[in-house]
Amino acid sequence: MDAAEHLRSMRQRMSPRGIYILGLAVREPGDTIETGVVFERGPVDIAGGGFAALRTESLGLQPVTNCERIRQIAITANVPDAPPVIAEQYDLITFPFAILRDVLDLAGGFEVLACLDATDEDLPQVRLGKGAGDVVLVLRPAKATARARRGGKAARKAARKKAAKASSPAQAKATKSAKATKSAKAAPPARAKASGVKASGAKASGAKASGAKASGAKTR
Repeated sequence: MDAAEHLRSMRQRMSPRGIYILGLAVREPGDTIETGVVFERGPVDIAGGGFAALRTESLGLQPVTNCERIRQIAITANVPDAPPVIAEQYDLITFPFAILRDVLDLAGGFEVLACLDATDEDLPQVRLGKGAGDVVLVLRPAKATARARRGGKAARKAARKKAAKASSPAQAKATKSAKATKSAKAAPPARAKASGVKASGAKASGAKASGAKASGAKTR
């Protein structure tokens, strides 16, 4: 399952006002990371006896995948049934900012309520953008109207053009029918025909109103 599918699956399970807290790394291809210790904790007492310490190291960005390689080491002492050393290593996927934005959109759209610095235990607010680094995002499903507003000027211009194109045939039909109605009124003897044309004109006039309505809906 890729990132967009994961977020889409989570979005489907969330209530409209629910939040999803997600930790990730925002890094650009040209970014570099210093290798070394990024987190240490302990030793701390363990319930049931003994104590343990945790150390997290960054081995830097991998050249081919642009993933950050992480190594975690836990050291224990006198902890029942626990080995003295527990070590694991994994690659942390990183997201360039532009790709992260596309992923959130492909997942159905999310509103970023907060972006927090994951390297500081106080989790201060930071700006979500290029090279934001290790962050914690607080996400909420975006409403359709909010997503439409993010389309910008190009999207609004395209919507107006589409609306104008959709309404043009209705306006042309209404104009033609109006002329036919006027011509029918100028010829009193042919009342039955005039009445038929007038009914047609009313129908066309309704199409004009419908076209204007559609145009208004598209433009907004």
